[in-house]
Amino acid sequence: MQNKAKIKIFIGILAAIVIAILVNYVLSELNSTSGNQIRRVYVRDILVKAEVVKTETGIKKGLSGRDELAEGRGMLFEMLESKPSIFG
Repeated sequence: MQNKAKIKIFIGILAAIVIAILVNYVLSELNSTSGNQIRRVYVRDILVKAEVVKTETGIKKGLSGRDELAEGRGMLFEMLESKPSIFG
């Protein structure tokens, strides 16, 4: 009887770990670690998961502070004004 209780506890813990991993994966597909929303866009039939940056601070920061972007990742900037912008 005691072994059955241990097995049930083990299965419960294992199920909780699997659920936590799945929730983390799903949430990482919705928002980046920076808190930006992630959108799926296609560029010439290639899927790119792009962070959508809407704030002026986020736009100014851009990709700075990042060593790299993973393959198939990108960043989109939502410009609220229709004036020309200079990046550099």
